[in-house]
Amino acid sequence: MGDTMTKQSQSTNKIDILTLLREEKTIEIPLQGDSMYPFLRPLKDHVILSPIGNRQLKVNDVCLYRRNDGVLICHRICEINKNGIYTVGDHQDVIDGPFKSDVFYGIMTGYLRNGKKHSCQEWHYRVLSSIWLLLLGKRLFLLRNRSRVLAFFATIQNHAKIKK
Repeated sequence: MGDTMTKQSQSTNKIDILTLLREEKTIEIPLQGDSMYPFLRPLKDHVILSPIGNRQLKVNDVCLYRRNDGVLICHRICEINKNGIYTVGDHQDVIDGPFKSDVFYGIMTGYLRNGKKHSCQEWHYRVLSSIWLLLLGKRLFLLRNRSRVLAFFATIQNHAKIKK
């Protein structure tokens, strides 16, 4: 797997994301849209996507895939069964799918926030994203009360930093 990091700018000089992933390159792209909020902030955070390669996709992975209408989407896998792979944005309750595995091109291995790189393997990210996925049917309520929810997440993250 390649280890080249490429940034996609928001200028007219667009980079073909799928070509880079097919070339086994890891890429960093700015997040657009709010479907992955509160874990990823639009126009502030950048996602780090690596080629899927031989990895087995699993529930809670955030992946880049091509929807049936041709649009590239970066959402979290919420279910895998015999019919295919189902995804959902963290700021949504509507599940998309089923999709075949061949429409998935990249997997999020990390993200950049305020210039600092974070791994999807960090324990607090894994725990909080798993809890958020389990709360799928309750998200609208939680998002309406997001200031309280974000304060809770911030407390957990601050506690994790203190223990390091």
